[in-house]
Amino acid sequence: MLYMDLDSELKYDWLFDSQVKIQQLLDKSGAVFLEDIKSKNEILNKVSDLGEIVFHHDSMADGLTHIVNYIDSNNIQNAALANHLGLTQRALIPHTDRSAMAAPPSLLIFWVERQSHNGGSSLFVDGHKVFEELSIQNPEATEILTRPNSVVFKSEKGLLESSIFEVDQQKLSMRFRFDKMVYFSTDVSQVMPDLLGVIRKCTITRKLVPGSGYILDNRRWLHGRTHFFGERSAYRLLMK
Repeated sequence: MLYMDLDSELKYDWLFDSQVKIQQLLDKSGAVFLEDIKSKNEILNKVSDLGEIVFHHDSMADGLTHIVNYIDSNNIQNAALANHLGLTQRALIPHTDRSAMAAPPSLLIFWVERQSHNGGSSLFVDGHKVFEELSIQNPEATEILTRPNSVVFKSEKGLLESSIFEVDQQKLSMRFRFDKMVYFSTDVSQVMPDLLGVIRKCTITRKLVPGSGYILDNRRWLHGRTHFFGERSAYRLLMK
């Protein structure tokens, strides 16, 4: 299995490079792309030392969640309200996974088993770049979006008051979603157009081929996808 540094796109062989190298790349850019993964068991084995698996209601016994369209198009509204849009064909706005947890999973691992012929491109947004761009464009907005308890995130387990940006021990993190599972304070709503504009500007789009995937710092990078048609099968793993 090969992995790739996001910044330089230099390829490394996981067989000969240690987990330490992977962690160094994650510490540097927060994102590593994977290639030539033969099975979901292979990726489970390879990432086992990166952290502890985070289980939730959609995951299987091994911690993986099968990301496949199994919700009828007539039930999209219910899927949105139940936080199940990821299990449809619909596009997903770049977001933080499990944003309503007090401490969202630190890592998100994603592997494409089968790719759709139309659509289904992956979207990536570096939260650090978003903060930097927004601080230039609208410095007041970054202050508003860093204010504690300015956003309420919703999940099947309840509500969490937090903020979109947070600085803890000199480390910047981003927690974001823009759907029916979040509520914004008035001042956050007022600067949301600026934030969404910067997110669009910073979005990276990649059509992943079967056997490829990525590891993301879930507290730094947002991820999403474009609408797709046809069969698409992928697996997601969350770790802390």
